[in-house]
Amino acid sequence: TPLRASTDKVEVTEVLIDMINNAEEKIEIIKHSQQINEIEEPLIAALKRNVKVEIVTARVREQFVYNRLLNADIFRRLRSHGAEVYEEPYKLLHMKAASVDSKIISIGSWNCDHWAYYVNDEANL
Repeated sequence: TPLRASTDKVEVTEVLIDMINNAEEKIEIIKHSQQINEIEEPLIAALKRNVKVEIVTARVREQFVYNRLLNADIFRRLRSHGAEVYEEPYKLLHMKAASVDSKIISIGSWNCDHWAYYVNDEANL
């Protein structure tokens, strides 16, 4: 199964990739930031299996240094493979969640960035 025992300590991204790789119908992701490198290839593989992929993000970026880069631009490659990307046009979006086949959901503080891997203690349920 893609999920591990609750006592195991595993990387959130590793579990998310397992979820994506086992998806059969639909993947829904709510993500505030641009870091999708770790999950982009698994999402493209899912799209090639005819799994519907929907991503909700925000147009407005939290970090000032990234203000000129729109989140939709970061998802351009996924969009070219058929992913649907929706943007909240006016508000910041800090939520992170994923749902696979309306059966498995992951929600928490997960960030796929340098800080998350080496500094922060990210967690999802």
